[in-house]
Amino acid sequence: MTNPSFAVQKILAVPMQAVWRGKQARKHAARVRAAMCVQATWRGRAVRMQMARQHAAALCLQAHWRGYACKRLYLAERAHIIKVG
Repeated sequence: MTNPSFAVQKILAVPMQAVWRGKQARKHAARVRAAMCVQATWRGRAVRMQMARQHAAALCLQAHWRGYACKRLYLAERAHIIKVG
């Protein structure tokens, strides 16, 4: 009886199949983790770039507002000096 019966082969095959599926699942999980890491890095970079653009826009707005406010104050003082003088 050199050939094991079908039932014995099935009993022996199930653990080997489970080991193989576990190995494949761990390999897939590692790939998913690597993809998530790449995606998180890319999203973080994109957010940092967006924040830098917003910061630059805020600085530009602030500078323009300060210039406008100073010019308005200067013209008001000048008009007052001309009126008084």
